[in-house]
Amino acid sequence: MLESADHIPNWDYQHGHVEGYLNAMGYNIVTKRDCQTCVDFEEKTVFLNSRFSPEVQFYLLLHELGHVLIWEDCSFLFESEHPLYIRYAGQSSQKSHAGRVSVLGEEYEAWRIGRRWARLNYLCIDDKKYDKTMTKNLMSYITWAADPSNFEDVY
Repeated sequence: MLESADHIPNWDYQHGHVEGYLNAMGYNIVTKRDCQTCVDFEEKTVFLNSRFSPEVQFYLLLHELGHVLIWEDCSFLFESEHPLYIRYAGQSSQKSHAGRVSVLGEEYEAWRIGRRWARLNYLCIDDKKYDKTMTKNLMSYITWAADPSNFEDVY
């Protein structure tokens, strides 16, 4: 859903909508300066870097929601399409081509699921800005996948 030029979304409301959904699934949101935006599945915590604008934080939160939905709700469907899924292979598999492709697949899918979920919940997204945020983040994973020796573990 595109926002109109005269309508600026209430990012706090939208963020709260996603947070409420994650809370209902048993996940907490921790917003900290300079932390890595990610999900800790064992602790059921989503970490969100507060250095970004409220709009980018919202898009990143949608992406992390996408990861949660992959792991909690639709993992069977995702796994049927990604048979080399890294969850079962372990951290060492990140060095293999199959493991890196699996990580890339999940990262891309989490962005798609996050956007779809926002649209289904009538939340505002500027598709150009969402795509820019998604592309920047996916490119960091693509760079890592091409040469993981220059990066710390990303997963």
